Amino acid sequence: MRKTQVVRNVHLSVEGMKNLDARLTCPGGIFAAPHCKAFSLVLDDGTNWDFDVAEEFLAEYRPGLYATYTRTCDQTGVELRLINYTDNSHLYTRLILQAPDKATAQAISNIIDQQPCLYFPPPRTKRRACRPPTRGTPGPTAGNGAQGRAKATAV
Repeated sequence: MRKTQVVRNVHLSVEGMKNLDARLTCPGGIFAAPHCKAFSLVLDDGTNWDFDVAEEFLAEYRPGLYATYTRTCDQTGVELRLINYTDNSHLYTRLILQAPDKATAQAISNIIDQQPCLYFPPPRTKRRACRPPTRGTPGPTAGNGAQGRAKATAV
């Protein structure tokens, strides 16, 4: 069973990522047994860091950064991948979850859903009000923001 979900404008908070890791790896947790793990971050300056140790990743993790959190356990057949990324206007969290059955996938999803997140509102875009020309006005004129502004020339 595979679940893929993309959530726009939301990243797990630092506390949320730490809580999630603790819940998943604690005794009795889905990743308590030996498993493969990989973590990476791309910092604001473009530097890419790959981590083998979760504690090092969690010490550097910040919402808003490109980040991947991956854990895979062949014994249980569970793979979890959380990816924080951005485009020119929005931030996203992508969840990829592979589990042997829907109940296991839902249990892991519930753990993730319980963690604190940060919401990043999309940037506001400027909108111009559309005003119809008033009576007696020939329509758009230079100076009201419509069709090309007249350039000032020296007389």
